[in-house]
Amino acid sequence: EVIDFYGQHGFDVIAITDHFFDSRTAEGLIAKKILKRSLDEKKIADYYLAIENASRKAMRKYNMTVIPGLEVCFAYRYHVLALGMTAPMESTHIRRDAKKTFAKLRELGCEIIVACHPGYKKQKNHAIRILQHAIRTRYLWKNRKEIAPLIDAWEIANRYDLFNDIGLEFFPFVASSDFHKPQDIYSWKTLVDAEPNLPSIKEAIKNGRVALSLFRK
Repeated sequence: EVIDFYGQHGFDVIAITDHFFDSRTAEGLIAKKILKRSLDEKKIADYYLAIENASRKAMRKYNMTVIPGLEVCFAYRYHVLALGMTAPMESTHIRRDAKKTFAKLRELGCEIIVACHPGYKKQKNHAIRILQHAIRTRYLWKNRKEIAPLIDAWEIANRYDLFNDIGLEFFPFVASSDFHKPQDIYSWKTLVDAEPNLPSIKEAIKNGRVALSLFRK
């Protein structure tokens, strides 16, 4: 459904990055057991296979490249996109120390690591906003001097939000739809001056050949 939806809207590259939480944290347990919004590590192989099958359809029907990946989450401490992942991953690979997680992702073949929503995302629900500010530590941003050399890009835009601090630091950046619902397609997108394949996209991001576009109907 996602392939058809983006293909019909004319996109030429998308990344599929479902959530994968550390189940040893309270947020991870809630995401996996109650909300059913996290991959089970026992099903990751099936998840990759589904993306592989869908990617063949995407290329045949829309000439669209599909990049497999995960959104690796350690509670509210940090979320990162792991693009190009096709290897099995265990919950125990997600460590409180993000640097150890990054090292494991590289070992497993991750091509691009993106720091997700390093600022506070806007929330309509007041209670969620209070909880977000109380719990979220902005760990990646607070530790950006040691984190930045270990990752490939920072999320400068997430759905409808912009994180201006990323631009002020001149870090490599991308925008993310953070696509959960159909209307989320109308959000910030990344324009990359590259061929539609992962190595070319990585090189373009590294060298700043990236721009933002606010996609609308």
